[in-house]
Amino acid sequence: MDLRKLRHAVALARHLNFTKAADALNLTQSALSRSIQSLEEECQLRLFDRNRNVVAITATGREFIRHAQLLLGKEAELLDMISHAARGDGGNVALGMAPLAARTLLAPLMIDTIDNPGFRATVTIGTPKKLLPMLLDESLHICVCTGREISSSPLFVSVPLAQFPLAIVVRADHPLTRSRNLMPADLERYPLLRTRSLELSDDDDHGSVLEGLQKAPSLTIEDYDVLMKITSGSDAVWLTSPISAHEGIANGTLAAIPISWLPEEPFAQMTAYYLKKRTLSLTARKVLDNLVMLSEEIFGSKPIGN
Repeated sequence: MDLRKLRHAVALARHLNFTKAADALNLTQSALSRSIQSLEEECQLRLFDRNRNVVAITATGREFIRHAQLLLGKEAELLDMISHAARGDGGNVALGMAPLAARTLLAPLMIDTIDNPGFRATVTIGTPKKLLPMLLDESLHICVCTGREISSSPLFVSVPLAQFPLAIVVRADHPLTRSRNLMPADLERYPLLRTRSLELSDDDDHGSVLEGLQKAPSLTIEDYDVLMKITSGSDAVWLTSPISAHEGIANGTLAAIPISWLPEEPFAQMTAYYLKKRTLSLTARKVLDNLVMLSEEIFGSKPIGN
């Protein structure tokens, strides 16, 4: 069905006068009359009654016009979506983010994009074990994980975002702050806290910050605010990145101690992934570009791979 004819019918229903409707549409009265007659013939319906200069909508015509307005409204929405999507400032983006990525990147990312007309985002917070399967079934467009990079996977395109050091975070007056050359045995007497999202697999700790420690964590949780409160109010030691405890370190309630028993300072990698055989929308591509830019601003250095 010709949407142009629907617009003509809606205009005539609004004005109930061929001359006024034709003027509003920038048409001649005869062209509008032919368009309405052609529409009625196509539908095999009487939409308008004409009596000399009087136009009235039939009962069927009222129902027809109601549906025509809905359809034209959807056309306007579609054209608006196309316009915004073509500029990359609208459309739906489904993001998955590790808790540390969400804590550091999500707010500034949304501040930069949330005001764009037509922009819609859904964000799922979780570990790589949760997020990567969602990427595979295409319920996520992009996911940002922390842990060991999986760039060798043939399924994903990986975009390195940041590398950040790992440390032991304790309350500011903790006995360990007076220790030099900290060893794993020094931590044995204290409760151990960690976040699961720093590992790709709960069953594979090879090369992780837990290397050399004999005890299992007393608490594994993804809520950084809870971890900061527990650490600042107890003897617990928290294996994390200092950036995740930035507020506590900045206000002097927490302290970060380097992990000195490993031959090299341990780092965690933050990486964005998307499906290799899928094309990102322009909006999703802009979100990914903003993630790269924000990571460099917040973490202060480019990760390996850039």
